[in-house]
Amino acid sequence: MPSTTIDKVSEQIAPKNNDRFKTIVRSMIQRNEQLRTESERKGEQIKQQGQEIERLQKQLKRYEQLLKEKNELLQEADKKWSTVIGCLAISKKRKERDGDEETKSD
Repeated sequence: MPSTTIDKVSEQIAPKNNDRFKTIVRSMIQRNEQLRTESERKGEQIKQQGQEIERLQKQLKRYEQLLKEKNELLQEADKKWSTVIGCLAISKKRKERDGDEETKSD
């Protein structure tokens, strides 16, 4: 609030020729304006922080989804490797068995 407006308001509120009271009213009006300005600034900060929180929450959900997909792929790969290892083990046993049969037939 411009000081001229503050002066006008303090003149209306304060009794005539009471400078001390006018000074108090002026300082109260100025403080009120400071608090209003600070409140508006903090409100804007809170709004920006809320937007940042929403952005981070969306990002977190995306990372959680990617992690879930990664874990599913790892489980699928683990099953496939288990199958490959099982096949290799069977193949090795067959070779050992076939090798034993060849030596017996000789």
